[in-house]
Amino acid sequence: MNPKQAFAAYTASAAVVAATAAWYFTSNPWAAGLGALGVAIGATAVPVLQAMLHRVHLDAAPTWLQDSKNLGAERDRVVEHYGRLKGTLVYWKNEAAAHHRLYQASVIWSLLSGVLIPVLVQFYDESDAWSKGFMTILTTWTGFLVAITHTFKSEHRYQGMRQQESDYYDLARTFLDQVEPDDPTELARLVDRYFEDTARIRRMARRVETGTPPSGLDR
Repeated sequence: MNPKQAFAAYTASAAVVAATAAWYFTSNPWAAGLGALGVAIGATAVPVLQAMLHRVHLDAAPTWLQDSKNLGAERDRVVEHYGRLKGTLVYWKNEAAAHHRLYQASVIWSLLSGVLIPVLVQFYDESDAWSKGFMTILTTWTGFLVAITHTFKSEHRYQGMRQQESDYYDLARTFLDQVEPDDPTELARLVDRYFEDTARIRRMARRVETGTPPSGLDR
């Protein structure tokens, strides 16, 4: 069982336990639903916060450069450049993960609310505090997710950050496939071009992050 499956199984189990406990103590179906709803909201918030707090780990790209046999005299310069870039790659990966998860949560909760509310409103009892609490929390949480997703332009930022991350790794793979240590002049030229292309990717990522239009430096 992979981590995602384990988290889903844990969430489902916790929701069942919460709903059962609420039903046991209140004998009210709205209370049971509210218990399950609370678990579901927590399970939605945790992965987003995890990524926003930079807890998503970077994959194994650094060893490509450090272990390459084709960099010759340029190896130290390339590895040092990657050392300065690594923090940026971690940031891109976490930004992409956070906004992807936030956007997915917004879509899923919007669909759930759109389906559930017309059904549940048929059983809604304004005099029942559990009923009122359930409907209030469900609609407020869904509205909150939609609002912050729109405010932060999560779909755009996820796609943009993921694209820049992917572009860099494609660039690094192509660079390592092309370099040959036997021609120092050509090797130095390829390394310089790799640095320039990386800088261009970083500028584009900055445009995505700040939401600003393209710059005359982007070419």
